Amino acid sequence: MKKIWKQRWLKALRNGKYKQGRYTLRTQEDRFCCLGVLCDVVAIHEGKQWKFDGSYWAFGKATTALSSSVLKIVGLTAHDPVILGTSLTIRNDAKKQSFKRIADLIEKHL
Repeated sequence: MKKIWKQRWLKALRNGKYKQGRYTLRTQEDRFCCLGVLCDVVAIHEGKQWKFDGSYWAFGKATTALSSSVLKIVGLTAHDPVILGTSLTIRNDAKKQSFKRIADLIEKHL
């Protein structure tokens, strides 16, 4: 992952601005999963737009994982990165790990 994007993502996960959501990048109530936070960081810095169809938010046609365009921008290769054998989506959704915990893992292992 490109260093600048990693730092921006970590800062966003830790700043308290984002309310944590589950099962989608961004909920109707503007809650984000950890991958959705990265998408929003890309939106802010690259002038990209979220799209809402009345039911769900999509970023680059993706609703639950990182799109190929986001991967290219930030320098990742996996749509749902795995850290220590567990994907970030599982950590966010099933294990309900906090953004702070996820940020600590990203900082150390990604």
